[in-house]
Amino acid sequence: MGAVFADKRSPTIKDERIWGGAAMYRIYETSDLKHIVLGGSEMKFAINLLSHLGRKDLIDLCREPPGPKQLPVVDFFKQIFREKTQAQWVEELGSLDICFAPVNDLRAALNLPQTRHREMVVLDSAQREHLGISIKFENEPGSIRFESPELGEHTDIVLKTVGYNKEDLKGLRNSRSI
Repeated sequence: MGAVFADKRSPTIKDERIWGGAAMYRIYETSDLKHIVLGGSEMKFAINLLSHLGRKDLIDLCREPPGPKQLPVVDFFKQIFREKTQAQWVEELGSLDICFAPVNDLRAALNLPQTRHREMVVLDSAQREHLGISIKFENEPGSIRFESPELGEHTDIVLKTVGYNKEDLKGLRNSRSI
């Protein structure tokens, strides 16, 4: 809605920042068919990255609004990021002041140290994985119960709440309805 409110125009989807129109705010494929994402459109990130990659001549194009004027930068990034693997880019770019990250699949994301540290993967007694509690309140911690009720464990309670009495329950049991 940014274009609609700020510019009083309908957005041109392919040119909008979040849809790939900004060179510094999109996903790029690496040589191993994985991806990295650039996520900072502030100029300091463009200056740092393009300087590192030896293309200071492209910096001013990143000052332009998202859209066609940034295509040369997009094309350069598409070409350069395909030259190395995701792991190589993570190693190379990790020490730079830029906003980037590897794009992980769900298995890789669940294996990240930060994911484990936040207890977003928890194990039950059989060592099966489950998602942890994502919102953590200091004074109201959530808890996970892995136990499931036995078949019929709550039948009497449920039927009593809808109006059945002890005699009704006895009749239902005798008729093998429950």
